[in-house]
Amino acid sequence: MRVPRFHIHAVLCLAVLAGCRQDDTADSTEARRPNILLIVADDMGYTDLGSFGGEIRTPHLDELAFGGVRLTNFHVHPSCAPTRTALISGTHPHLAGMGTQLVTIARFNGDPLVEARRGKPGYEGHLTDRIVPIPKLLQDAGYRTYMVGKWHLGETPELSPAAQGFHRSFGLKFGSAVHFANVPAKRYWEDGETLESMPNEFYSTDFYTDKFLSFLEESKENAAPWFSYMAYTSPHWPLQVPKDWLDKYEGKYDGGYDELRKQRIAGAVEAGVISEQARDKPAEPFARTWDSLSDEERSKYSRAMEIYASMVENLDYNVGR
Repeated sequence: MRVPRFHIHAVLCLAVLAGCRQDDTADSTEARRPNILLIVADDMGYTDLGSFGGEIRTPHLDELAFGGVRLTNFHVHPSCAPTRTALISGTHPHLAGMGTQLVTIARFNGDPLVEARRGKPGYEGHLTDRIVPIPKLLQDAGYRTYMVGKWHLGETPELSPAAQGFHRSFGLKFGSAVHFANVPAKRYWEDGETLESMPNEFYSTDFYTDKFLSFLEESKENAAPWFSYMAYTSPHWPLQVPKDWLDKYEGKYDGGYDELRKQRIAGAVEAGVISEQARDKPAEPFARTWDSLSDEERSKYSRAMEIYASMVENLDYNVGR
């Protein structure tokens, strides 16, 4: 896969980290400094990618995975913001202030576990000055830094991507939002400024990619290497895709999620990312069996799986761009 002037080589797990070399016409010192592209998908399942045994069409992400390293013993935190904090800081999230998510601190008044942590170091619910984020370190090293997508690491201007080391940024402040233009503009900011309106033609994954590519165009005017944090919100709920993508997986999941689980496990074993012993591991009893559902419920859930798969394929298409 190519981005203009750059070759991409990548490591894929929950994120794709790609170091790219500039062309040979650049200054010899700068040419030895890699461009870095970090791609994060939000709430994507371990076996959603073809390269990890899934049935969803993800050729571009698979190319990155097979051309790099697939990590099979990689652990993250059980919720979004602490994981992103560790990723963007290189430290334990408690040190960075995100021992739990801000929404947990703000909303669960009276919960004894939350109250025991409220106001304590490590539970500020945003990045703190106890750490220096990676983009700030790279800025100091002469990199141009860009961020597009979900931030979720602080909701005030002094905690925005612009204040945390990104030269240019377009980001969703919070943990989730609808993917289309009817999301309130105030949920987004650009270069640290809250937006007053959203473009009429807006689908998050497409728009984020457009914005990122515009930043790359700007980078051509600067000989410095770049670091880009591409933080897609897809395929996080709500399940939404543009109209042209709605029926790409029509009927694909009529057999239900129990059968899909068996297929995914078999695919992951064949792909070499889980052990053969996983075939016999029973499912966690968090959902009713497919056979116990009514016809209406089966229709609802199979449709949800179709749209989710389309969201993942649309994400892969945009990575290909």
